Amino acid sequence: LKKNDVKATFFLIGNQIDKDTKKIIKRMKNEGHQIGVHTYCHEPECIYNSADTYYSDVLKTEILITKYTDSPAVIYRFPYGSNNAYIKGYRKKIIKRLAEHGLEYCDWNVSGEDAIGKPSAKSIINNIKKNYNVYDNPVILLHDSNSQKETVKALPEIIKMYKEDGYSFDVIK
Repeated sequence: LKKNDVKATFFLIGNQIDKDTKKIIKRMKNEGHQIGVHTYCHEPECIYNSADTYYSDVLKTEILITKYTDSPAVIYRFPYGSNNAYIKGYRKKIIKRLAEHGLEYCDWNVSGEDAIGKPSAKSIINNIKKNYNVYDNPVILLHDSNSQKETVKALPEIIKMYKEDGYSFDVIK
């Protein structure tokens, strides 16, 4: 990202935020990236029991993000998207309650499908290309983790492809 002068939005899982990741989180913030909430545990049977359990899980992560960045998160992303089957009955309640707390949700519309199995860089790029020209404002979902190195390998080509077509990159606000 830095090499290509691209800013991104990172949605963090709270139980992965600790003293070892503190330096990385501060670097993200200092380099101009947006930090958002994904959840604390990312386990559907825990977070999606009710609107209250989801709300508590998100706030637990938001507190950690504030602690490590000195500024509160302003966005969050639902695990499995905002229209997942887990939250059908109380989706609007969650969105309203978190908005009252100052958090807006964000969805993606283009996925690299890099969290499914063990995809290669080429397959991640091909997944992005499936919806490449479908949206005027593509929001691309990619994942970063120690176990998934192929996304990092695919990223330069994805960035190049979009930049050559006149797109610019920005954080989600």
